[in-house]
Amino acid sequence: MVKVWKIGFGVFLPTALLFSACSFKDYIPTPSFRKDFSTENNFVKNKVPGKDDIYSKFYDLTFSLNFVNNQAQDFGTGWLIDWKGDENKDLSKNKEGQTASQTRSSSEQTTDQDANLFTAYIATNLHVADGLKNDQDYAPYNKDGWGQPYPYQQKTQSFLLGKYTKPNVQLVKTNYEKPEDAVIEQKLKEDSLLFIQTSTLPKTAYAAIDPVNFSYNPTRTNGFWTAGKYNVYNGGNSIGNYADFAVIEVPLVLSNPNDAKIYQEWIRPATQAYKYLGDVEGLFAKKGYRSYIQDFYHLLGYPVTKNTKSEFILGQSQGTVNHMSFSNDESNTTNTITKASLTQQPHKEQSAYVVRESGLPTLTMNVDKYTGAKGTHLVNVDQITDLSLGDGLIDFGGLSRFILQYHNVNYKQFGYGTILWDTNFAGGSSGSAIFNQNKQINSIYFGALVNVTTDRNENVGLGLGQILRAPNTFNSSHEVPYSYDLIFGDVNTTNFYAQFAKKHNTHMWSKIQSTQNGEIGFHKNSKTGQQRH
Repeated sequence: MVKVWKIGFGVFLPTALLFSACSFKDYIPTPSFRKDFSTENNFVKNKVPGKDDIYSKFYDLTFSLNFVNNQAQDFGTGWLIDWKGDENKDLSKNKEGQTASQTRSSSEQTTDQDANLFTAYIATNLHVADGLKNDQDYAPYNKDGWGQPYPYQQKTQSFLLGKYTKPNVQLVKTNYEKPEDAVIEQKLKEDSLLFIQTSTLPKTAYAAIDPVNFSYNPTRTNGFWTAGKYNVYNGGNSIGNYADFAVIEVPLVLSNPNDAKIYQEWIRPATQAYKYLGDVEGLFAKKGYRSYIQDFYHLLGYPVTKNTKSEFILGQSQGTVNHMSFSNDESNTTNTITKASLTQQPHKEQSAYVVRESGLPTLTMNVDKYTGAKGTHLVNVDQITDLSLGDGLIDFGGLSRFILQYHNVNYKQFGYGTILWDTNFAGGSSGSAIFNQNKQINSIYFGALVNVTTDRNENVGLGLGQILRAPNTFNSSHEVPYSYDLIFGDVNTTNFYAQFAKKHNTHMWSKIQSTQNGEIGFHKNSKTGQQRH
């Protein structure tokens, strides 16, 4: 994630969010050091992968995320993990210039609200999802971690989804022609970064807070985790655990032109890519330790870098919001759009051409732009001798400084991670899916390492991922006494995404119900684990 602070009429872009290498002691090497890794690297940028490229379907799945409040705006990366609604509905087959619900009579729209709403579920990092603070969110996320209302300056004011693509939008002209109109019209014909403001604010579908019944215990020398709670931080209160994984719910009102554009041009191709990659049963890897060492790792995301490409923002105008129709039945628990369930976003300029001198989210793949070499491997075990690391995998239990504040409460990182060689994407890429040579997602990218043995906090060229599904395993440094599964759940995991999918009857849940795979279908008959909402 990268944060842009608002200061008067300007913005200040601080250093990208990095996780300090002091967590890994002071003998982390500094291979392939880049003085300014946000501008000087060998990665392929601003190139939509071809249809046969291993990155192609993950390009379809992946988006840039932008959360805006009164103090700052946060950028991250997210990818489609689930949805609710008819993904086969083709809005282009309706009358020109009209969306599906606009072609119905007003009475039909009122009685058929479900057809007017498609819900996309976007996976990202927990620290990216911390940028979402919505009073109308699901409990307990509608308040901070202490149960208190969010301060006004922290509340999310606006949310936009972004993608590097052909904008396919028209320049909104005034009564007089501006000198720059011709230039902008030409830029609209080129691939650009397009951000679209949705009609409503997202909600939190899942946050990996206390996903397992363990708490950090600094007195332990092997694993650092004990069952139950252990008083250590927060004034004697127990510190909980977290994994850097979350899912946000993005409602798309198909009668709204912006939402309809997102659905038709971005989400429908994403659902098709999702199915092509194996759907629920085939997309998410769960492997033993040795398999991770043998895998090759691919990454595609939207780090914020200096960029010569154009950026356009398609905001909500007064006219587009007026197309929304809300039900007055606030007690309805179906997919009906209710005034109480969705927070309408404030209006922004309908279309705007943006120049960011400090950089903008940039489509980036870990492909060498000189040699064409694709992907990377885990860092060589000979280069890192920390006992918490083994063959390029991390046991976060042994790294006491991996602390994250989510909704104003501190948590200690739990679980296992990957250390990617020479894949140090900049801030804004947090939340990108890490996938292997078999096109399976095995972890989620959350940061890069720095070497803090110097005053300059030098970058060391290593990227970090959180493993999403970990079986019981053994490595050369640690016996691993616990497994976890943040998506489908297992005997050790008490908070996982499939609980939400079941409650809201999503696409993923329909596949879980029909699966013969016991690990995927763990929650079908399980009564263990109570989700946070």
